[in-house]
Amino acid sequence: MPNGIIYIARNNSNPLDHYKIGKSDRADPTQRMRELTSDTTNYQGEFYSKGYVLVSEVDECEKLVHETLSFARINDRREFFDINLDKAIKIIRQTLKDNIIQDFFGDEINEEDNIELLTGDRENYKYQKHLLNFIEPNEIQTLNFKEICKFADVHNWGWDISCHGGLCLYQLRHAFYILLNKEKFIQKFLEDTLYVPREEQTMYSRQDIPTNKAILLQNLLLQINLKEYLRDIKFPDNLGYLGVAMHMIGEDIENKNKKLTKFLIPEFIKLYPNSTEIIRELEDIYYNGKVLDPWKLGIFEKMIASNKTNRV
Repeated sequence: MPNGIIYIARNNSNPLDHYKIGKSDRADPTQRMRELTSDTTNYQGEFYSKGYVLVSEVDECEKLVHETLSFARINDRREFFDINLDKAIKIIRQTLKDNIIQDFFGDEINEEDNIELLTGDRENYKYQKHLLNFIEPNEIQTLNFKEICKFADVHNWGWDISCHGGLCLYQLRHAFYILLNKEKFIQKFLEDTLYVPREEQTMYSRQDIPTNKAILLQNLLLQINLKEYLRDIKFPDNLGYLGVAMHMIGEDIENKNKKLTKFLIPEFIKLYPNSTEIIRELEDIYYNGKVLDPWKLGIFEKMIASNKTNRV
């Protein structure tokens, strides 16, 4: 039987501890998350991966996992389970220990889960052009990376990662914190409809973002429809926002899995196939084990600028 992955997926429109656990014959869950999100029979909102294991005999592995987790299955005809994430990961690892080729779940899944959101100063918050000044609490669950970039576009949020050590990025850093902790904010507004975040508590930087949240942000970037993103977010800010996210994720994670490198380079080449010289530069990165970092996004800036007449 072929190799494949057993993944755990989450949709924030679902109740807490409600996960889809399934298989894919691909070596990465990104495309499968897109398929789940676009499936009109599913819940509203988008699916994102909470981690996965690469296994041999993937069909048999899925069957074993579903049998082992039958006590938590919500509906016999669907692959949804009501179970704590850590418990689900432990069961999958134990059940498939003889078939696991590589483990991509990580060991810090529930970092920061015990943090209680503190209330901030309402007057100060409303003058900072922060995200929650422009959306209703019931819109948090459908928030995604592109939507945040639209707000950044309209309100001119800073994206220069060299500005005062990143201090100028505070609006994007706060928006990404909300994006990566949707459940916390949804629950907080259910408890207190007048809640206002405390800014210093609800911002991530590359120095303090937990590993699991950095991986989640990386996975959210992999779900972007790049053609639509470049069309709908103005140039060069669209690259700037990507750069802020990549800067926050950090080079360690990208060096380890090269996911954004493997995603962005082929996508840009597909969009701009006539940029021969620039494509050679990108292929040098792609085929020689190098990785993209925020500063290398300048290569894409040259690619777009040189194709202005054919802008997507």
